[in-house]
Amino acid sequence: MKLFSKNMKRITAAVLSALLLCAAPLSYADDTVADMEAKQTELANKKADLENKISSLESQEADKTEYLTLLSEKIDTIKEQIDTANSDITVLNTSIKKLEKELSDSADQISDTMELLKKRLAVLYSAGCTVGTLEILFNSESLHDFSMRAEAVSTITRHDKQLIDTVAAYMNETKAQREELEKEKTALADAKKLYESSEEELKQLESDNTALLEQIRSDKSSAETELSRTEEEEYVLANMMSAKIAEMQQQMAQAKATPTPTPVPTVEPTPTPTPVPEEEVDDNGNVMPTPTPTPVPTVKPTPTPTPVPQPSYDDDYSGESFAWPVPGWTGVSCAFGNGHYGMDIPASRGTPIVASRSGRVMTANGSDDWGYSWGYYVSIYHDSTYSTLYAHMSSVAVSEGQWVNKGDVIGYVGDTGYSFGDHCHFEVYQNGTRVDPSQFV
Repeated sequence: MKLFSKNMKRITAAVLSALLLCAAPLSYADDTVADMEAKQTELANKKADLENKISSLESQEADKTEYLTLLSEKIDTIKEQIDTANSDITVLNTSIKKLEKELSDSADQISDTMELLKKRLAVLYSAGCTVGTLEILFNSESLHDFSMRAEAVSTITRHDKQLIDTVAAYMNETKAQREELEKEKTALADAKKLYESSEEELKQLESDNTALLEQIRSDKSSAETELSRTEEEEYVLANMMSAKIAEMQQQMAQAKATPTPTPVPTVEPTPTPTPVPEEEVDDNGNVMPTPTPTPVPTVKPTPTPTPVPQPSYDDDYSGESFAWPVPGWTGVSCAFGNGHYGMDIPASRGTPIVASRSGRVMTANGSDDWGYSWGYYVSIYHDSTYSTLYAHMSSVAVSEGQWVNKGDVIGYVGDTGYSFGDHCHFEVYQNGTRVDPSQFV
């Protein structure tokens, strides 16, 4: 059954992965790298929440399992106590029945003794003894008769008294024993009722907690499935980010390959000389004055602007080191790890934040103060391997597509987005994956 469950999980994960891979181009095709970074952060936070939830559910599952084990042990103990009580009650019932038989036998013995006594009295009566013992003796007709009567009365009295006393004492003792056993039986019966009541309560607790345990396991299974789906989506997104960055690199390489036009110097045109008109003579032979020609304005051609050279996307800065992004503030309030994918550097509001390396600004969000939880933030593409992100700014000092050099101010420390105090959240991406910034700065 466990093997089947594991295989089903693997099949489910494979199907989810295939679905996500098919859907990814449609989902992320129009997203920018910044959008993907934000989605990556969202997935990372979701993954951390799910892992915490699963950890909590596992703890609850362990507690409930342990509690159910204790309940089961208590139920077994109470069942043993009930069985013992039933056994003791059975023994007592047997003893009580035995005593009741003995009491019945004693009563029969007393009854027989009484019958014997009656017969003896009848003998005395037939002998003429109708009065008390003294009368029986004094009414004897002879000494022999007196002696016989005295012996008979003495024998009857002594023997019957002993017999009656013995039987009566035995009956009293047996009755006392029976009463004691009845008390023990009653006490055991009461204890048995308590045990049975406790057993019912424990069984109800066991049933309730078993249902809770099943719910916990169901919730854990759902969370594990969701975590698996999130991890698959995270994996697909990372691949899409790598593809997007590769596409950007290709575009930048093409931009670099396009030659920058060489400015052509402007040549001033040579002015055409104005011809001198010949002198004109009137009819009288007089030379007429030469009219002054109206000057034609010379139009100069518009000079071709000299292009200002800009650094290309792929200027080689691969050997450039990283600089600390918040000069003068070297403390770290929260390091990389445990679901935190950057380094938090606390500083006063308005403190300048500088580019850690030279590169081109990919994203400059200075209008959306939430900004995927980063608030106002800037991301910079450095080369085919590295890019950086600076979040929670109070304001942004650059624009998208702008080239910045290492150490240029790109924004100012703030508390926008999902933040608890003024600081700069600094991230380093290596081949599209966030890595610990402390190994670079």
